[in-house]
Amino acid sequence: MNFKNLVIANITEVVGDLIASMPKKQADFEIREDNCICDRFIFTETDDQILVTPLPINPAFLNDSLKLLGLKNVINLFPENCGLSICKDILSDKKLNRTLMDLIRKNKNINVYSYAGTKFFADLVRYWRKQGLKFNTPELPADENRYIQDFFGSKAGFRQAASLLGDDFLKMPEGAICSSKEEMFGWAGYLLKKGAGIVIKYNRGLAGAGLKIIKKEEVTGSVYDCLEKIIKEEIYFQKFPLVIEEFIPPDFNVCGGSPNVEIRIKNGKPELLYTCSMRVTLEGIFRGIEIGKEVMATKLAAILTKTGMKLGNYLAQKGYQGYFEIDFVAGIDGKIYPIESNLRRTGGTHVFEATQKLLGKNWAENYIVAKNIHDVAKLLGKKYEDIKQTVKHLLFPIKGKKEGVIFTSMGYLPYGKIGYLVIGKNKKSTFEIESKFLKLC
Repeated sequence: MNFKNLVIANITEVVGDLIASMPKKQADFEIREDNCICDRFIFTETDDQILVTPLPINPAFLNDSLKLLGLKNVINLFPENCGLSICKDILSDKKLNRTLMDLIRKNKNINVYSYAGTKFFADLVRYWRKQGLKFNTPELPADENRYIQDFFGSKAGFRQAASLLGDDFLKMPEGAICSSKEEMFGWAGYLLKKGAGIVIKYNRGLAGAGLKIIKKEEVTGSVYDCLEKIIKEEIYFQKFPLVIEEFIPPDFNVCGGSPNVEIRIKNGKPELLYTCSMRVTLEGIFRGIEIGKEVMATKLAAILTKTGMKLGNYLAQKGYQGYFEIDFVAGIDGKIYPIESNLRRTGGTHVFEATQKLLGKNWAENYIVAKNIHDVAKLLGKKYEDIKQTVKHLLFPIKGKKEGVIFTSMGYLPYGKIGYLVIGKNKKSTFEIESKFLKLC
């Protein structure tokens, strides 16, 4: 078989530094969670694909997903052992590495993609090229431009970028990049006195990992004692730089308080993919997105798009290519605040890709919700086929119509969790389908 794309699902690598700072039990949990949700890459790219995941994808789930998408030439490969870095695991697994190198040789000009252009992915690409392999990396910046991804994709880097982009770039919450515990405590005390709370951010977190929200009313003693307790419990907050910024009370009536924009830079030009409402817990943990018609007001979408394109043009000029997004907070004060950017694919990219494949260019006329990690307590211990049978009347396409539930991840099922998205003709119908689905799970 011939292949056009090789996709490496390297979600866990994004938070390698954070995981290295965690106690073993917590680190093992984070690695397992990130590796288990990598089967959502089924929805990435097109047909003629080699998909390399940390864990094998459930064969029945893979077959059903490929049939749904109309894909006929996709194979799933995986290392014998998976850990923090799938790219390192590929190099360590001689059999897998040899297989992939043979496939690259046989498929000239194959495109090699990843979730993120990590240093591990760059090392793997560099090794393969030293072996004389010829392939394309459309979303990996050249070596001399990799600092752009590392810098501007960090919490501190984005805060600096926002200050460089001029007065027409939305103003961030007040805060600072701290290089010591003394600076952290000082800024925390100042911001707690003047505002509703603070947010502490590890410089390279993911989906809420490495983030702590402290509301003013939660500080019962001294700020010093409160922060000492936190950094003792979460030791990655002992690594600097850290970002401390004021907590902006969100308006949950505006995109759940968490609007977002995702953009792709291709051939040196940024292009809008979508604006969305993020599904974020009160603790700041990302769980999924909502996209499509009725998600947000036209005026808000225009603000997010303008801000995203401003950053996109800046990054493109510096040689970045690939995906990035900006997270915002919709404050109860009526203002929109950019809070961070991630230079990679995201927890919403696969939702957009799946929706586009299934609905075509008019996908935005529908309403789509997704949850990347959902507890299926009622079905704990069940197999994929059992869950499928339980909700078969709600699966896409319901009675031939382009609406219904789509499973996006089953790798976490042994631990009682799944990923899904729901497509409906409008917001009301989508939530009705999701509600029926959740009652069965």
